[in-house]
Amino acid sequence: MTSSGVLAGSNGLRSEATILAAGSGIAMASGVLLLAILVRALPNAAVGQLILLAAYPALIHQFANLQSWQGFSREGLALLADEDRGGFASLTRTFFRLDAFCSIAAFLLAVLLVSTAITLFDWPEQWRGWLYAFSALLLTNYTSFSLAVMRCFKSYRVQAFCTVLLPISQLVVAIILWQQDAPLETYLIAWLILTVFSHLAHLLAAIVILAKAGIEKWLTAPAGHSRGSLGFTAWVNIATSLDSIVKQFDVMLVSALISLEVVPVYRLIKQCGAVFYRFADGLAQASFPRLVSLTIAGNMPEALTLFRRSALWLFVGAAFAAAAITGSSSYWLGRVFTPEFEAYSSLLAVYLAIVVVAVAFTALHQLIYAMGFVRQPAILTAIAVAAFLTCVIVLAPNHGIWAFMIGFAVYHSIAIAGKLWLLGGKRPSAIGGAQR
Repeated sequence: MTSSGVLAGSNGLRSEATILAAGSGIAMASGVLLLAILVRALPNAAVGQLILLAAYPALIHQFANLQSWQGFSREGLALLADEDRGGFASLTRTFFRLDAFCSIAAFLLAVLLVSTAITLFDWPEQWRGWLYAFSALLLTNYTSFSLAVMRCFKSYRVQAFCTVLLPISQLVVAIILWQQDAPLETYLIAWLILTVFSHLAHLLAAIVILAKAGIEKWLTAPAGHSRGSLGFTAWVNIATSLDSIVKQFDVMLVSALISLEVVPVYRLIKQCGAVFYRFADGLAQASFPRLVSLTIAGNMPEALTLFRRSALWLFVGAAFAAAAITGSSSYWLGRVFTPEFEAYSSLLAVYLAIVVVAVAFTALHQLIYAMGFVRQPAILTAIAVAAFLTCVIVLAPNHGIWAFMIGFAVYHSIAIAGKLWLLGGKRPSAIGGAQR
């Protein structure tokens, strides 16, 4: 690939990432506004309950889901490049059935763990019925398959629309319910309905994309073209499941180790950081197909150039945005939310500083997967998560939410340093489709 080709590819990548980032930005802004509405409409404990009930099935789905958009993309892109539509149909069938199996398994697991969760986190017994109801959402959750199809066909506008659908719907409904002074139960029912609607919208979008691409009768296609991607998927899922402890299970730890009333504050801090993560994730999703193509071709210099440019772009943009948010936090925290939120401005600043460094290396994680590494990242994630949990459990009783900030810093340091070591220890000749 020539330098002009790399430049064109980078411009295309920026365009694709911008579309996804726009959707993620709208979704995150809607999420922040939604939280602002909720803390004014409901007591903090009620908001904490809503957050935890929604987080419960999300966490179970992450653990029980064997799907991986990276695995689907790695094999799917190769099949499409070879114009093997039959093979792609077989791959699609396999991954759809895998998602269906995982949805049922996740639901059953969620139901079985309700009693354990109530006991472990000291949740009120009155939550039991709602936990069962939110667990049922897992039966309609085919978003892993749907997003994998969107990413494989680079349907970024459709993906961006699906990304904003749920948070905007929730924001509109929350405003209406706030004006009507509705009780918490009404919000919970609305959340259930809107989440099902979002799940079905994702699935319908994927089906339409496949139809427009000429991938026909994929539900009845013969099995095959999946062994390598399923092996890749299994290892990626181990890493992702472990990672969910830091990204989703942490809010449950806050409720257990600190208090339920602190959950909305913690959620706000995480929500501000999620804006950066979502933006970086958009770049990662757009860059992964390019990284796969470059590494399979053995063109590591171009892949490294793409990684460095992405890292620099993300660091500069994230640092500027973080400075703007933290610099103005004393003006908007108390006004947009409630006065008690102002006390956490320094905590927000520290967390965003950690996030800036973390998002700058987003492309590193995708490059490692594109190179075919799957076992080592899973091991690194396990070590990093263990370090995070140790920090939180040991420090939270005396240091509160600050223990989570320390845990995040340690977690990202281990993950980034380990993957940089992997990247520096391998030569282009060792890269290919084999799973390591």
